[in-house]
Amino acid sequence: GCIVKLYHTTNIQVLDAILQEGINPSKSQGKRPLIWLHTKSKIYWAILHVQKKRKVSLDEVVIIEVTISKKHLKRAWKGIWTSPLLVGPTRFMRVLRADSFGDSPVPESEK
Repeated sequence: GCIVKLYHTTNIQVLDAILQEGINPSKSQGKRPLIWLHTKSKIYWAILHVQKKRKVSLDEVVIIEVTISKKHLKRAWKGIWTSPLLVGPTRFMRVLRADSFGDSPVPESEK
């Protein structure tokens, strides 16, 4: 299938485990064992979501850029995707710090 670039936003406390094991759906704290991924346009939304849900500050939020086959994804809503599959560390392109986005204005479309 078509390979796409998406992002997984999480808190820095779990980053070491993710870098070793991958993004594991069984570690999800949601109702179902799924991993959550988003498009670049949803980065600001995802940072705020993680901050609120995990009660962490901006400097404790990280964004992992991944590649994944589109056939393994299910669209949750616009720009947000889920997958029941583990995304291994070999699929990670880079890790970004959320506070590097902190001084960027939120795009109008995200407000």
